[in-house]
Amino acid sequence: MKGDGEIDTIDGGYVTAWHDASGNGRDATQSSALKQPQLMDATPLPGASANVPWLQFQPGTGLGWTDGTELDVDLTFLVGADYTIFAVISRFGDTSPSGNYFLGTGSVTQSLNYGALHLGYYDDTDFRFSEFGNDIDASVPSNLPGQWQLALVTGEFSKTGGHTLYLGGNLVGSNPDQTAMQSALQGAVGRGFLATAGSTQYQGGIGEILIFTEALSSTDRAAVENYLRTKWRLP
Repeated sequence: MKGDGEIDTIDGGYVTAWHDASGNGRDATQSSALKQPQLMDATPLPGASANVPWLQFQPGTGLGWTDGTELDVDLTFLVGADYTIFAVISRFGDTSPSGNYFLGTGSVTQSLNYGALHLGYYDDTDFRFSEFGNDIDASVPSNLPGQWQLALVTGEFSKTGGHTLYLGGNLVGSNPDQTAMQSALQGAVGRGFLATAGSTQYQGGIGEILIFTEALSSTDRAAVENYLRTKWRLP
């Protein structure tokens, strides 16, 4: 899914569908007007320099972020598979920064272990890549309220090598757990797993998400990161 890809919007630029550019038909959609993120095409993704459209996601204003924005997406193809996920994101600083995830699956109504993918910010100074029970946490700079913080994210899983996390192309954490994802229900862009209603929703911008159903070689991973770095003119 790309900010400059095929995106369906209604009045005000609110997104009803972010189409899957791979041709596999795994579009991210949202029929509820209250939950639709907004397409931003007048200014660059904060922190980047390229004038490429991006999506802005907001948590709700109520306690527990119950009315936040998100797009539903089928991520069940990750079950049992090796995979590599790339993303260009920019989080927006808030006084309640915990549980700020941009991609996820699963709910507490299901068995969470190896079924609750979540990629994003565990809290203000920790970035997390996990399927629940196999966390990788990496320290990140604090993000002050009202400020934006850009990130190039790569999360990779291999049934022979386990999990690895890269930020800005640099290895920042790994977990040797080689258990593949067991379920991937309730997939979403703009939130992590569902603990309570809206509790892990994302506040910030998403420019691009690329998912490969293989653990890429270091050469291929670096090539994709360089493509994203160049396209979005990342610092």
